[in-house]
Amino acid sequence: METETYLYPYSAGEAKDRGELALWRASHQANIACKKAIERAIRNHHHGAFLEENCLQSVLQNFGYKRTAWVLANTVQQLDGDSRISGQNQSWASQTYIPPDN
Repeated sequence: METETYLYPYSAGEAKDRGELALWRASHQANIACKKAIERAIRNHHHGAFLEENCLQSVLQNFGYKRTAWVLANTVQQLDGDSRISGQNQSWASQTYIPPDN
């Protein structure tokens, strides 16, 4: 189960410097799997302009709240300036530190 994979909070470069590249890789792979699960959940639970209330239930069960929130915050940060993302959601996402890719 992916909830058991440690959510590594530093960049790949920092992980290398700390001798923790294996932890970063495992976390990165879990983040990608979580992203794909979120996309699949949205596809399966999207109806017009709305998502079903339990849309993310399976994602949360498999990846936990912490990783799911991390992945969503990263996605929203990457879409900075996208008018489809509300200011409230952009503000929420900006409160999560996502290390630069390096």
